[in-house]
Amino acid sequence: MVNTNESKKVLFRLKDGMKTSFSLALVKNGVGAQHVLEAMVERVIEFNAPVDGLQSWEKKFMNNLFTRAKELQADAKSCA
Repeated sequence: MVNTNESKKVLFRLKDGMKTSFSLALVKNGVGAQHVLEAMVERVIEFNAPVDGLQSWEKKFMNNLFTRAKELQADAKSCA
């Protein structure tokens, strides 16, 4: 984990190797980071929508995503 106490404007706390891997994955798939984030936001909204629009594997993915996000959030709070 990268300590971001010095810069409150940092959006992602990714290490340099992770930034490179992320950039390469985007290029390999021919998409931009903005569109990946938009797609994730759509899935988060669907996950919490009263109408069930997600398949079971998508629900599992979203549950795992939120679990990891909570871990990262707790870690960030402990660094603050």
